[in-house]
Amino acid sequence: MQPKKTISTAQEQAKAFIEAQKEDARKQAEEIITKAKVAMEQERERVLSEAREEIASLVVLTTAKVLSKELSVEEKEQFSSRATEELQLSS
Repeated sequence: MQPKKTISTAQEQAKAFIEAQKEDARKQAEEIITKAKVAMEQERERVLSEAREEIASLVVLTTAKVLSKELSVEEKEQFSSRATEELQLSS
């Protein structure tokens, strides 16, 4: 009777260990997924910010060419600011 009890206990311990390992692996996977989502969102925001800056710069250059004159620093900042605001409203 003792050997059967020992085997049964060992099997129960093995099952408990396997379940604990599965739970730990699940938690680790969830953490990895969460970190990946955060990193993706940060990268998305960075890319959008760069795109907005580039578009604002292109607006300033295009405006200067259309007006056929060199824009002052103040005018460049004004056009850039307006373009950035418009881009933020549309996103």
